[in-house]
Amino acid sequence: MAEFSATPLTGDESLSVQFTDESTHNPDTWDRDFGDGTTHDTTQNPLHIYTEEGSYDVVLTVTNST
Repeated sequence: MAEFSATPLTGDESLSVQFTDESTHNPDTWDRDFGDGTTHDTTQNPLHIYTEEGSYDVVLTVTNST
């Protein structure tokens, strides 16, 4: 199951957010949509900078060999 945490969750614009993968069942690929119109990121634990104030829905999709 795809799960992650993010720190910090609030702040001013140009906020650097560290995403940490907490998925189960040993994923081997990650695709994260940060919700701000930027390109997707396929790294396991990306750092993303939100350049505008707002509330964002982040979606993580993971896959594994099974």
